[in-house]
Amino acid sequence: GRFLPGYDMISDSQIANDGGGRDADPSDPGDWITSAENASGYFAGCPVRNSSWHGTHVAGTVGAATNNGIGVSGINWVSPMIAVRVLGKCGGSSADIADAIRWAAGLPVAGTPLNANPADVINMSLSGSSATCPTTYQNAINDARAAGTVVVVAA
Repeated sequence: GRFLPGYDMISDSQIANDGGGRDADPSDPGDWITSAENASGYFAGCPVRNSSWHGTHVAGTVGAATNNGIGVSGINWVSPMIAVRVLGKCGGSSADIADAIRWAAGLPVAGTPLNANPADVINMSLSGSSATCPTTYQNAINDARAAGTVVVVAA
């Protein structure tokens, strides 16, 4: 199949919104925040919002099947894809994102199995408040590049 085994790298089960922390199920149940959750204190400061489904959208843009008479065509419908989930409710942690970069590149990450299918290319679209790449991310990107993985980031 086109989708190879991925990983859910979100260590906080409440942010993950799937009942577990890091695990081998990278499916995305959504990242919405309800009014009740916002008022609970755990997600204070996070806006009440619907799920963005951004990762699903990007995966579709890249890998949607073509010539099937359904919807759109992706820009690369033959390459395998690995889903590595890093963001959930109210975003995610820098440590989880850095670990995900390393894991996707086939590098060891404590507490996770080694990725048997290291990525040739890692695509990330992240936003943040810094005009420069944070050191935590840059170190992980440097490690991935040293392992032979191309890292593409759209901010």
